[in-house]
Amino acid sequence: MLILSTLEIFITWLVVVVTLIGLGSLLLSRFTKVIILTDAFWMGLAVSVAVLEIYNLFLPLTVSISLFLFAAGILGLALIASHCKTACAPPGKTPAGCSSSASR
Repeated sequence: MLILSTLEIFITWLVVVVTLIGLGSLLLSRFTKVIILTDAFWMGLAVSVAVLEIYNLFLPLTVSISLFLFAAGILGLALIASHCKTACAPPGKTPAGCSSSASR
C-alpha cells in the first residue's frame, strides 16, 4: 500500500512538472528560439500563478481552470515537440530551438 501511495504522489508531481514546462515553453517560444527546460519550468510556474490569481479575482477556483492550464501545458509541449522534430540536426548536434541547461 505504501508503494502505491508513493507512486500516486510521483505521478502527480510528474503531471505538474510536465504541465508547467508546457506552459512555460508556450510563452517562451514567443520571445526566443532556444527553450531551456529549467527556464520553461520557472516561466510556467509564474504564468500559472498569475493566471490563477487573476482568475480568482473574478471567480472561485474550480476544476475547469485546472483543466484549462493542463490543456495549455499539453499544447505547449506538443508545439515544442513538433518544432524539435521539424528542426532535425545531424547526429551529435542539438536541433535549433531544443536545448537543455547543460548546453548553455
